[in-house]
Amino acid sequence: MRGIPNLEAPVDGFTLLRVIDETSTVLHAVGISYVLPSSQLPIDAEFKLTGDKIHYRILVGVDGGRWDALTASMRWKHVYNYAADGAEPTWDWERPVVGTLDILAGAAE
Repeated sequence: MRGIPNLEAPVDGFTLLRVIDETSTVLHAVGISYVLPSSQLPIDAEFKLTGDKIHYRILVGVDGGRWDALTASMRWKHVYNYAADGAEPTWDWERPVVGTLDILAGAAE
């Protein structure tokens, strides 16, 4: 995800991850991501392959407020329930980041 333009949060890997859907053309995962320099936020990322393009939609949680009030174990429980049961998130999302990557050209549209 580091190469995705317009992703304002400096995401640097996942501390916990749950794959929601995985096929030969779709990957949808939810987890808690490290955000530099020293934060962790919920993230919901979906990638779809169509021909020579990857379409993506990424949601990153908002730092602060309700998210910060949760303990580490409660954070994972809430993220897990959101991923597994479609429960309403107990945090706010930043605006979605959507776009397309051209596999052959290596450029974003």
